[in-house]
Amino acid sequence: RGQLPGFDKDYITVTMEYSGDPGIGKTQKDSYKLYIDPDTYLLQGYEYVIGYGQMLELMKIPEGQLIGPMLRIHDKLTEVDGLVVPTKMHTMAPDGSATFGYHVLINYAFDQKFDETRMNPPSDAVVDNSSASR
Repeated sequence: RGQLPGFDKDYITVTMEYSGDPGIGKTQKDSYKLYIDPDTYLLQGYEYVIGYGQMLELMKIPEGQLIGPMLRIHDKLTEVDGLVVPTKMHTMAPDGSATFGYHVLINYAFDQKFDETRMNPPSDAVVDNSSASR
């Protein structure tokens, strides 16, 4: 069980870590602590740590350190075609002492077929060959 800053509720918590190669954009150093509402079983927020090498380099994080932990809170959940998705969120320090950003999802749809030609890179595309490790 755990609490989120600004909420008077005990949430079910689940910790997620990777034991093998998690795939593109994730590393074994990444971790997530999920906060699940015990009444609705919906994800209210999650604490996360980022260990992806290229991201650490871009943000000039010193060697041996990771990004986080940070806490993302779902401020608004919207039902779209029977699926509940977060459409308004904010990211903050786990103790609530600082807010790092606000996030809004717009122009989304689940009832339209995905145009697979969007997956074809343009001829002048720059391919990301970054690595999960430094």
